Amino acid sequence: MPAIDLNIKYLSADVKVWRLYPGERRDLANIFRDTETVFLDLPSLMLSPSSLQDRRFLNAQIARASEVRAWHRAQPEERPVTPRNVGDYLDTINSRSTGQQYGNIKGLYFDARVGDLVVVPVDAGFESYLMIGEIADNFHQSDHHRIDLYGNDVVPFRRVRWITVDQRTRLLTPQLAGELRGRRAIRLLANELDNDRRDRIYAEVFELSYQNFIFKDLCEYIFDAPDYHQRALDVFPGAQLISAGIAYGNALVDNSRAELRGIATAKEMTVADASDSIFAEKGIEAFELDFASPGSYRVKARGRTHVLLAVAALVACMAAGYTVGDMKAMQVTNSGPIPVDMTEATKRLADQVVTEVGADQINQMIQLHRRAREKVGFQLKARVQR
Repeated sequence: MPAIDLNIKYLSADVKVWRLYPGERRDLANIFRDTETVFLDLPSLMLSPSSLQDRRFLNAQIARASEVRAWHRAQPEERPVTPRNVGDYLDTINSRSTGQQYGNIKGLYFDARVGDLVVVPVDAGFESYLMIGEIADNFHQSDHHRIDLYGNDVVPFRRVRWITVDQRTRLLTPQLAGELRGRRAIRLLANELDNDRRDRIYAEVFELSYQNFIFKDLCEYIFDAPDYHQRALDVFPGAQLISAGIAYGNALVDNSRAELRGIATAKEMTVADASDSIFAEKGIEAFELDFASPGSYRVKARGRTHVLLAVAALVACMAAGYTVGDMKAMQVTNSGPIPVDMTEATKRLADQVVTEVGADQINQMIQLHRRAREKVGFQLKARVQR
């Protein structure tokens, strides 16, 4: 019995994306990367779960941390007087003066949740890049460490699982690039935008982070073509296979309405007819063929997540050499958290495609898969668990 792992990232509707600068002078990115942490450039700051409740003491810590940072970063011959104990800073600075740093501390250490993404812009001229990671753990009182720049003065940190550390900034849309600017050390991306524009910004970040993902009603899946050899016609078997699978899934979802319009039902469509039908376009926001070497087919489906996932599950069975009979018994899982109803809907539709489309058409799709694999190395992240 085939068990298909969709291997797709599911992002909850309430996930957030934060932009964080790598230090006051933007020079801490390598430390972020190597330690798998992110932190504010406030050496000597000591936080606890109740730190936000004692604003007077936190103000004193912020005032001292600024002087500690300046002391460590100064040339030895230019160093100011050694910073005093934190108690000496009590009532030397008011909450209005520390408001921005208070917001930074609250955002990074208390508001950012496990699973949220953090985007770190690194300025390197034409080669400027982004580091993108997932917040990996809640902030704990023990999460303070030393970095060489600040000697024995610790900084509180958040643990991060880096997804990419070299995404070129020049490839971003102007909308996302604009959202990465701002004066504050940490900023919640697109927080001032309406839901639709914020979702578009977030979707771009997710595209840079994950090959395959689901966010709200958007599902994006990439079928890889690593062996493309600059022969244009070689891309067609893979494109036809994906298009036909989408068409069959959509035709079955919309079967009753299709009959009312006099359009052929799924069982009546050949693979060629299906791939060229209006059903191949239903719910497809984008079907992008990127064949700069290596190549890929990127499909974005809106409101038809189970259709695209059913295609991925069926193609995974084909890649594993399963027959039509084998496919009828498939199970669908995911290596990460995903709503159960989503995998169940995917399985039901995949079963329906195999059962109702018919063995002849499915075998034609298997042949297309073989040709696509021979010509461009057609493959996908979904895997059969044996």
